[in-house]
Amino acid sequence: MNAISPKVSSSCGSNMATRSSTGCDAARQRPFVSPVLFVGARTGRLAACFGACVATVAPRRQLRIRHLVEKMRTGTHKKRGRPMNTEHAFSALIGDIYDCTLEPGRWPQALGRVARFLGCERTLISLSDLQHDRVLIEQRFGCEPEWIAARDRHLPEVHAALQSWFVPGRDADEPFVASRALSRSYTVASPYVRECLQPLGIVDVAHYFLIRSHSYLSEIVLLRHASAGPFTPDVLERGRLLLPHLRRAVTISKVLDAKTIAHRQLAQSLDALPCAVLLTDGRGTIAHANRAAGEILAQGQWLADAQGTLRARRAAADRELQRALRLCAGDEARLGAVGAAIGLSAPGSAPVHAHVLPLCADTSRAQTGSPVVAAIFVATAPDHGAHAAAFASAHALTRAEARVVHALLAGHTLAEVARAFGVGRATVKSQLDSVFQKAGVARQADLVRAVLQFAAPPVPAPLDGRRSAPRAAGGVA
Repeated sequence: MNAISPKVSSSCGSNMATRSSTGCDAARQRPFVSPVLFVGARTGRLAACFGACVATVAPRRQLRIRHLVEKMRTGTHKKRGRPMNTEHAFSALIGDIYDCTLEPGRWPQALGRVARFLGCERTLISLSDLQHDRVLIEQRFGCEPEWIAARDRHLPEVHAALQSWFVPGRDADEPFVASRALSRSYTVASPYVRECLQPLGIVDVAHYFLIRSHSYLSEIVLLRHASAGPFTPDVLERGRLLLPHLRRAVTISKVLDAKTIAHRQLAQSLDALPCAVLLTDGRGTIAHANRAAGEILAQGQWLADAQGTLRARRAAADRELQRALRLCAGDEARLGAVGAAIGLSAPGSAPVHAHVLPLCADTSRAQTGSPVVAAIFVATAPDHGAHAAAFASAHALTRAEARVVHALLAGHTLAEVARAFGVGRATVKSQLDSVFQKAGVARQADLVRAVLQFAAPPVPAPLDGRRSAPRAAGGVA
């Protein structure tokens, strides 16, 4: 396919270096989030996962890296005339990406290095609401607020282009590349291309998908300037090598944390959520309950307001809840899987889970005057399809493995799954064993808990102040 034709004014061209050098205008703000990407940071596998990530690159990917370097006989590639050792640059970049899991404020800087490594002027990493065509959370490099505002107006077109490209069986690591996926007639007629891309001289856009479901999309978006030309196979391959590291870093990162929402906006934001959300201190003292949470407390079926203290009705659930809150107030690194998916409902009834997300006590005290240390999300109607899809994408499950996970999440036994899909129980058991290995669990109960940690309660419309903080990119943007 043809690349997007640039129409760059002289003034726009002269501003390119300035825009690229200024990078993201929000280095350290972190926005509100659902557990879809955050809860992964709180599983018991965090230490092992993170250690494995930083210790080494998988042998298969090492071979692919060496293959790329070998193809560049000199072992270097040039960016604006400066040679750079490709293998060294790749290793350093992986380190930068994993640094973001501990210091989310590093994301704009890391994204800038990703952009340079792939010969781009701008890049974004984001979470989008596909059903309402809105950007929820975003970190970016090289994109000014005015351009983001213009991009947002075209999100319906962007998301439509992406969703038409998604087909069953497509490799989860395959990027959407505008110059390959879109016809010339489309790009010529596209308002988004005409109004957002051409004025900046952008000739190609690539989307690498981190997590994807029918409702939400997490991705990294790379924008290529005319001076670099459309994406080449070698550059796209370098992007694929980065993808698993970006996916894992985002999953365990606090880039999508809820720690730094301004208190004056907090109540309005939480009240916009259909799911129940409560904020408490380490002793369970309720600092805020949104409308949905207030209704649950009034009903008293799962949770109760005991003289201002949050308690769970079931004894086992209350013990785990109180333990999670104490850990949030102390050393959140010890939280592990505690509070990740607390079963509030009685056995045999419709599942209701609470997810405890630790907040920064120092930050919350400065903003609210009280040490709010945890946000508790209550999901009363889990979207099994979204959970399973997000989990399958994050762990590279096959289609057969993903449908087994979905069926188990819906409460079916292995025998029932085998009958439903017309295969033997041994086949289903083999598929489940493969899922166990990929997910790092050994029991079916642990698997269900892990999948539930990919739950994604709806997120409110972006805050007015989000311009200086994350959101999510869309389609061809």
